[in-house]
Amino acid sequence: MTLLTGKSNKNSRQNKDQAFTLVEIMVSISILSLGLVLILQWFAYSLNVLRISQDYLTAVLVFEDKMADTEIKFKEDKDDFREDSNEGFELSGMQFEFNAQLGPVDYRKESNSGEEVEFEDLYNLKTSLSWREGKRKGRIPLDMYLVKYENKAQ
Repeated sequence: MTLLTGKSNKNSRQNKDQAFTLVEIMVSISILSLGLVLILQWFAYSLNVLRISQDYLTAVLVFEDKMADTEIKFKEDKDDFREDSNEGFELSGMQFEFNAQLGPVDYRKESNSGEEVEFEDLYNLKTSLSWREGKRKGRIPLDMYLVKYENKAQ
């Protein structure tokens, strides 16, 4: 079976030389369909990556807000600050859990005069933000050092 292209001529042998065979057409359609399948798979993968990056962006913005709140609470009143804090909340369809652990840091440094200086108001704040949206999960850990300065000017 052949598919004729071009203008029809009186000589049928010349028309057969200008035609595509069924096998050629089937091979070209299969190559075209394979290319389309690969493009559609790549498009679906890029949509999934876009959703994941959007989740991370939302989580980072929430995490920055929670870290700023935690730092303000610590600086306002270090003595009333709880050493372990867990908070769960929901925002725009995502379940979040913010964890914070505060502990003192035993840090000593030798001064210029050779004496050992101890920092009593140095604390390590270990935090993490976990989230879940559908089947997707994520977690961002962060360690931070905080110092409580006393205002002696009063």
